[in-house]
Amino acid sequence: MLSLLAGLITVQREAVIARKQRAVSEQRAGEIRRLANSLIFDLHDAIQSLPGATPIRATLMDRAAKALDNLSNSVPNDAAVQRELAGAYQRLADVQGAPLQPNLGNTSAALASYRKAQAILDRLHVASPNDLDLTRSLASVCWEMSMIFSRQGDRKNREGLGNRALELRESAARAHPVTLDSRRDLAIAYYMRGHMAVEAGDLRATRETRRRSYELWESVLAASPKDVLAAYEVALAAKNLCAVEQRFQDFPSAARLLERARELDQQRAKTSPQDASAQLDVSFDLSELAELNIRTGDLAGAADHYRKARSIREDLLARDPGNQRLKDRTSYILSREGRIQLRLHRLPAAGRAFKRALDLRRELEADKSNVHAQFSVAESEGDWGSWQCSAGDGQRGRSDLTRALAAIAALDTRKLLTVEDQESAAELRAQLEHCGSSK
Repeated sequence: MLSLLAGLITVQREAVIARKQRAVSEQRAGEIRRLANSLIFDLHDAIQSLPGATPIRATLMDRAAKALDNLSNSVPNDAAVQRELAGAYQRLADVQGAPLQPNLGNTSAALASYRKAQAILDRLHVASPNDLDLTRSLASVCWEMSMIFSRQGDRKNREGLGNRALELRESAARAHPVTLDSRRDLAIAYYMRGHMAVEAGDLRATRETRRRSYELWESVLAASPKDVLAAYEVALAAKNLCAVEQRFQDFPSAARLLERARELDQQRAKTSPQDASAQLDVSFDLSELAELNIRTGDLAGAADHYRKARSIREDLLARDPGNQRLKDRTSYILSREGRIQLRLHRLPAAGRAFKRALDLRRELEADKSNVHAQFSVAESEGDWGSWQCSAGDGQRGRSDLTRALAAIAALDTRKLLTVEDQESAAELRAQLEHCGSSK
């Protein structure tokens, strides 16, 4: 009897110890989750729009992912932890190399992180197919991966992931078709369709889908006028539609859309003067204004708007030199500004712009998988050849232009050029013809 009693006491004591250990373990797991969530959402979101925040964001996301990774291994069947881990991987990938977001240019690392997020979200989505937040998260990850593959010239993966992202967004829109969230999903789906149409070179489809996206976002903002994200999306959709309206030579429509975008972007920049993304959006408005100036014959106005846009981007880049998207957008505006200065016969200004653009683009070309960077370097080398022609060195100019156009033609045979790339190449061919005829 005594031995039985002693055994019961031992078992009870071990059970108490086990419960305490589980409680401590659960408390620790909860603390890790709270810490990771603080890094992912609170701290990250608080600094993501500040100038110079790109490398700090990467550090925060890396630490959060590692913390959740360790926790995930101990509770592999905890759906809440898995969802948080997927969110951490997605945000880490964004800052590592998402082309349309501030990033460090490490597309290989970004793809690896996106794949981890996708694998987790796929499992969760199979278990909970009606969870619309999961559906949207998976669509976002697939779309960002598609954008990276687009930059790498991987058409198969670009189209496969792009189509899957579109299907997921449209399924979310159909789930509750009369809600505001459904309109948001549908607006994003039309944006995706517009982007795909651009990739395919179908400007008519681009025009129609961008118009639908813009109209939907305007309706969302009208229903929720204090929605800052909706205001951003309206401005973005207006700029996207403005660009294609210019190609159809509907300049009054383009001007109205651009005025709407400027109104919203300037309000954001005024409300949050330290918001780097708002400042960058203002520079996009100025760039689009310059394009409209060119198409309507106002070259001096175009040069002024390009100069203002370039000044904003150079200032942002100086404060965030690791931000590869800023580097890409700054080099782009320098190339455009240089071409206008060349047409205005302002050779010193054109030369400075072309040289700076080429230097930045050679830095971006360090990522050998980035086909977009390869085109951009060739474009800038062609720009420099154009400058040489205008400066009187026709032999060197023709040589630079011929080499640049050969590199661009090699990309074109692989069907890797956008409509805008093809327009730029046509300008360079015209420069070569002019240079050759002026011997």
